Amino acid sequence: MSLSGSAFHNGSIVPMYLAFLFAMLGAGVCALLLALLCIRFRADQVIAGVVVNILSVALTGFLTSQINTSVLVQGSDIFQLGVSPRWTIPSLSQILVLGAIFTQFYPFEILIVIRLAFHNYLLYKTRFGMHLRAAGDNPHAVDTAGISVAKVRFGAVVLAGMLAGMCYAYSISTNFSPSIYFGAGYLVIAAMIFGNWQLIPWRPA
Repeated sequence: MSLSGSAFHNGSIVPMYLAFLFAMLGAGVCALLLALLCIRFRADQVIAGVVVNILSVALTGFLTSQINTSVLVQGSDIFQLGVSPRWTIPSLSQILVLGAIFTQFYPFEILIVIRLAFHNYLLYKTRFGMHLRAAGDNPHAVDTAGISVAKVRFGAVVLAGMLAGMCYAYSISTNFSPSIYFGAGYLVIAAMIFGNWQLIPWRPA
């Protein structure tokens, strides 16, 4: 968004969609690397995850510095970004206590709730979801059914990485630096562990 924003008229949403696209592509490449290490070469998932995490942060800092130097002529690894707008729903925001939820919230929070419902349906109500869960919990059953376990796992890891990248494309800070989201992935892992590896923690396993 920082590079393409000047090419479009003020208020255009095209830079936002470009940010989504490139964030998904970049995250997909990182996820593909993780899939190669863990699925193809059978590396330890924790170690491979830490390696990819450190590599992505270092690579982001290097590329940001190079772009600033060669394109923006600035010797810094920080971008000036447009901040995501916030919404307030007038009637709902007046509700006692709960009104804070509908006051000055980011629009992508609605997208997160929608995605939660959709992914929960996809995982537990479709054949694709059944194959996906079985590829992790019971790979022999997937193999017996004539489905490639490796392909299912590769697709799942890359798709998850791209969706994560799309979430990070939103800017909630005016400055971008390589460490702006550092540690967020570990919070996600902790949330999944405490949620018993369920999208909806109170859902029966």
